[in-house]
Amino acid sequence: MKIIASERSSITLLPFLHGKIAFTERLRRWCLDNRFDCIAVDLPSPFEPYLAEAVDDLPVISAIIARADDGPVFFVPIDPCDAAIEAVRQSRQNHVPFFCLGSGHLGPSAPLPPLPDEYAINQLGFDEYTSLCLRVIGNPGPESPWDEEARFIADELNRLRQNHANILALVHLRHCAATVRYLGRENTRHRTFPTPT
Repeated sequence: MKIIASERSSITLLPFLHGKIAFTERLRRWCLDNRFDCIAVDLPSPFEPYLAEAVDDLPVISAIIARADDGPVFFVPIDPCDAAIEAVRQSRQNHVPFFCLGSGHLGPSAPLPPLPDEYAINQLGFDEYTSLCLRVIGNPGPESPWDEEARFIADELNRLRQNHANILALVHLRHCAATVRYLGRENTRHRTFPTPT
């Protein structure tokens, strides 16, 4: 879906879920059918410096690991079936930059409610399936962690619009509706995310 279009730039937003091949296939098709000058991925920014090398090493499966201030360990599996990893791979193959949209805050995320089985995409179609998932997830409450992260993502996308004309943005379904709501709003500018203590 095209979210923001102006004379200077446009953002094409693809909602996704990790580890679901249907989202990966959709992303690959969009990259084959369109030319983007930047790909932005809803992954935490601390992983960005290491993603290119890890993706270039595929088909070797690996993971990037980070620890939040002597707290829990978080990781990004370099899984070729994951849409976020495929987005980085597409950026490398097409020689366009990629950026991680997520904040530097590494913290546990609340689980998603039960979502319709991915197989339903074959019956419903991709757009109807993602709409159904968005209805199940709903909008995050104001000032909730998901809402704050969506504001941060919207701010990052607005920042990328200053230098890129045609952006493909992969935004996780948990942040998608709120990110769309905040895109283009002035109050998303210069948001910071609290550093974990």
